Amino acid sequence: MEQKLAISREAFGPDGSASATCERHVIGSGMLYTWRRQALAAI
Repeated sequence: MEQKLAISREAFGPDGSASATCERHVIGSGMLYTWRRQALAAI
């Protein structure tokens, strides 16, 4: 779970880029947005 949060912070932070983060971590954009939605739902 911590790794997902770290990747999400990297992608959606002030200087983040979803596409660059997906390429760097070899994950699909759909997965990244799912993790973001899950993190926001937990707030």
